[in-house]
Amino acid sequence: MRPSPHFLAAVSRSQPSKLKKPSISLDHFIQRQRVLSLWREIVRALIKVPPSPTRTELHRYARDEFERHREVSDVVG
Repeated sequence: MRPSPHFLAAVSRSQPSKLKKPSISLDHFIQRQRVLSLWREIVRALIKVPPSPTRTELHRYARDEFERHREVSDVVG
């Protein structure tokens, strides 16, 4: 016997959310994905740089910039 959609909806509403953080808006989610995509693009580009102190410095600089802006939460298109 398959549960009906009404039953599933009733069950999900009656149970509190197990998420620790509040859900984010769609705009915030899209912006977060863009940031992660930019980070991956930077890391992929750095892999092409031959291993050297310069490559390490570039990676450290990029990471420091991302960390410095970690708490920015304004979503601007």
